[in-house]
Amino acid sequence: MNQLFHGERPLFQAEALLPASAQRAFTLAHLTEPTLDMAHWMARVNTAIAARDGGMRVFADERGYIHAFFVWRVEKRHGESELMISQLVMAQLGGRNLQDVMAQEMLALAQQYGASAIQVETAHSSAALRPDVMTRHGFIHVAPERFIARL
Repeated sequence: MNQLFHGERPLFQAEALLPASAQRAFTLAHLTEPTLDMAHWMARVNTAIAARDGGMRVFADERGYIHAFFVWRVEKRHGESELMISQLVMAQLGGRNLQDVMAQEMLALAQQYGASAIQVETAHSSAALRPDVMTRHGFIHVAPERFIARL
């Protein structure tokens, strides 16, 4: 679990999205996609959770408010495992703290699953990832809507 500390307490914390916490994340999802209803949201959550080599990660503050989430999966490509990040949703907060924790979590997931690369797709996302933050964590901005890291 990746954390960014502000004093003694973590400012943001990464965790797996579980059905019990899905309602907290729904608020953010609904803000970015107003036509989304709870039934469709829960279907997305359950699909992500049921994935054999994948899931959904959420990023919460110390009060439990969800500020971002993404869907991840591990795919075999050219004989190697790659971590694929998609459906990234992020509250547009000032600063880099949230994006730093998100990039750290992506790297930790890749390490945990033995991925040799990470692809972050932002074409259908509400997130505007900052290239300077992603570059600091080893990602390359290869297209307007894609970041890649080779591990």
